[in-house]
Amino acid sequence: MGREARKETARSEEEILRTIFDHIPMMVNFTGKDGRIKLVNREWERTLGWTLEEIERKKIDIFCECFPDPVLRDEARRFIANPSGQWRDFDTRIRDGRTLVTSWFEIGLSDGTTIGLGMDVTERKRMEEELRSSQEQLRALAAYLQSVREEERSRIALELHDHLGQALTGLRLDLSWLSGRLTRWRSQARALIERTKSMISLVDETVEAVRRTATELRPGILDDLGLAAAIEWQAADFQRRTKIRCEVATSFRRAAPDRDVSTAVFRMVQEALTNAARHARATRVRIDVRESDGHLLVEVADDGRGITEAQRSGLGSLGLLGMRERARLLGGELTISGGPGRGTRITARVPVALATGS
Repeated sequence: MGREARKETARSEEEILRTIFDHIPMMVNFTGKDGRIKLVNREWERTLGWTLEEIERKKIDIFCECFPDPVLRDEARRFIANPSGQWRDFDTRIRDGRTLVTSWFEIGLSDGTTIGLGMDVTERKRMEEELRSSQEQLRALAAYLQSVREEERSRIALELHDHLGQALTGLRLDLSWLSGRLTRWRSQARALIERTKSMISLVDETVEAVRRTATELRPGILDDLGLAAAIEWQAADFQRRTKIRCEVATSFRRAAPDRDVSTAVFRMVQEALTNAARHARATRVRIDVRESDGHLLVEVADDGRGITEAQRSGLGSLGLLGMRERARLLGGELTISGGPGRGTRITARVPVALATGS
């Protein structure tokens, strides 16, 4: 290749590189060993508002202009002088006085020059903040709805127990009195006696249904005797209904978590037991609840058929998603482990301030 051909090739390559440099939708600058900017592209000038020619002609200290805070300015200079191979965000003041969030990546060359690649991420950060705010609002709403739901459950349970339960009890007493009076005229009132006994039996069944519904809505034992007693009662009821052996171990009997924590933990245990009964095909379940380092650790493990990866992530299971959200609302976390044939272990860890119980 002749000299002229090589020059033409070099000019062509230079033109290609210059075109890319000027039209790439990213800020690019070259900073010398002395810390002064030597070269910038059009996107750099468009975003920040200054031209390189203007900076050099007016001797503008671009770092003072973009980073009026001396601490941030020193951090920016150190970031450029010591390329770390990582992106970093900076609050950057531009020519018109606005402050943008810019993200930078520095590449060091062998001659001490540093290439800076930058992007205006202000809009992205704003959207991320809006998304984070929306998530926080949704969590606050979820917490409020859970609180309202628990209060409504308590109210309905109280209504069932105090009013409907008392009314049914009074009705049963009246029916018993009527049955006793009819017995005196057994020969004349056999049909009435049988009907009265049937009514008494129906009232007994209704009273039991009311008690069971009230207990399921809000177990009185949770408010009266605390979380440990409520979990033990739930385990005994679970074992009676499902014939699955259920063991309980708690180690905070001398302390009582507050109402919100107690309710959330009790509901998580309830949901874990429901999953074990419906899906695990287990023969044994163990519940461990203990307090450690300001956290309440709750573990429900079964010896069933295990859980798949999709199930572990909560896909398709509103129950597992609800448990995770309850833990998250308390500032905690919930993990699910296990696998096919290895049973399932659900573990929740929530911060809790324990108060001495009565």
